Amino acid sequence: MTLVAIRAEMKVRLDTIAGLSAHANMPSSLGDKDLAAVLPGNPVLEPDGHGGAAFVNLRVFIRCQRGRVKESQLALDEYLWPTGTNSIAAAVLGDKTLDGEVHDIRFTGVTQYAGDENTFGVSAEVLFTARAQP
Repeated sequence: MTLVAIRAEMKVRLDTIAGLSAHANMPSSLGDKDLAAVLPGNPVLEPDGHGGAAFVNLRVFIRCQRGRVKESQLALDEYLWPTGTNSIAAAVLGDKTLDGEVHDIRFTGVTQYAGDENTFGVSAEVLFTARAQP
């Protein structure tokens, strides 16, 4: 298990969402498509009493850009909702072991919802915690 492998497997899961440009890392250019990038969250925690398991926090940064802010918000809402064909959480949780890279992964919330009236884009982060054996 490495962060690189976990992010790569999360990208595989995000690739199942039609119309979303998924990346295992933040790309150098955001482009004008709906974008998702898997990023590390707060530091890895290895609490005593968990058999050496690492708890890895991950963030999926999502940005939508449409002709109007309202259209961008409607698109982003579908990615943020916990169920549905465009749901980030549903896509990632479709394989809770990320092809064996982790013991399990769970959806923990959404944060950083923001809009940019200059580009008509909106963005947010979907948060996950994975339990893995280093």
